[in-house]
Amino acid sequence: MKRILALVIVALFSLNAFSQKTTSFTPDSVKFIKELDNYFQDNSANKDDASAIIENLGKFWKTPAYSNYYKNYVYATSNKMLEKKLKPYPYFQNYLIAVANFINSKQSTGIFDEWQAVLDKIMTKNKSPRPYNDFLEMSDNVFENGMFFKTASCQWHTNGNNYKFDYDSIPKLVFTNVTLYGSNLRDDSISIESTSGTYYPTSGRFYGKGGTVSWKRTGLSSDVYAEIKRVSHTG
Repeated sequence: MKRILALVIVALFSLNAFSQKTTSFTPDSVKFIKELDNYFQDNSANKDDASAIIENLGKFWKTPAYSNYYKNYVYATSNKMLEKKLKPYPYFQNYLIAVANFINSKQSTGIFDEWQAVLDKIMTKNKSPRPYNDFLEMSDNVFENGMFFKTASCQWHTNGNNYKFDYDSIPKLVFTNVTLYGSNLRDDSISIESTSGTYYPTSGRFYGKGGTVSWKRTGLSSDVYAEIKRVSHTG
């Protein structure tokens, strides 16, 4: 009888341990990675891909570049995503990629503060996770190579980091005195120099003013250009 009772107790404890789910992430550099790994394994269809993501993150996580400044944001945002019941893919993965791309871009932490503030507002003000993920996907590209708009048929990107993130009723990316580069599947390209404007990622619309259109990238002389007053693009 005692043996049976002991086996039942062991079975109950084993079942309880097996059924435990991640309810929060610990703001500790070592524990967080282990807990994130568990969360990815428990909620990912492809375990190998999940392991690869955490392995790559773990390597970068240990470098001096991934300072406590960034880690503290990651702890807080990960817990907010967990509260929203957002899955590892695409939400956690895209967020972690965006943070890594930002760190590698070596921009000022002031821009990161702006970005995180906008991200928090999107998460708070939208019941659907889609606007949140759309913003993350755009951020991944902006931080990596300046590309803020991309479809199957065309793309737009900018040079440098002369932009800021803002939010009034919707998120926006504000550019000041930049060069915009556009291209399509036919390899047609255009550049708009010294222009300023605002891109709204939730609608795919860009509104700008001023600038000079040149075709230098096509081989034409820099003397061939056109001055423009307004710029608009709808995705």
